Amino acid sequence: MATGQTLLTLASIVLLAFITMSIRSIYVQSVNNSIDTLYTTEALNFGRTLSERIQSYSSNPAMYNELDNDFGDFNDVNDAGSRIEFLTPSGHTLYATVELSGETNVLYGQNGRFATIRVFEEVNDNFTLKSEYVTAVINLFGN
Repeated sequence: MATGQTLLTLASIVLLAFITMSIRSIYVQSVNNSIDTLYTTEALNFGRTLSERIQSYSSNPAMYNELDNDFGDFNDVNDAGSRIEFLTPSGHTLYATVELSGETNVLYGQNGRFATIRVFEEVNDNFTLKSEYVTAVINLFGN
């Protein structure tokens, strides 16, 4: 009888350990997913902020003409001088590149330019694309 009780006790301890480890694994996975969601949300917010900043250039003809000077050189994520860096509130660094198209017919005869914004994060010395935006900057003052 003592041997049976001992084996039953050992089996219950093993079962308890298995359940505890499963719950811990679920918790760790949940925290990991929450952090990944936070980083993705920050990347989306950063890209949207850049998009709105670039779109504001259509409100003034002098600003529209400065698009190339202000954003034309940010086209290589591997070059620290050719990318935009942003430190997020969570302490995570994001990097953005901006690709500007030439003047083209954007919408209903309105000329403007397309800006492609790509937001990256650096993981183990490699850049991973987190979000991408394409926005149109309409030249409201040009012909």
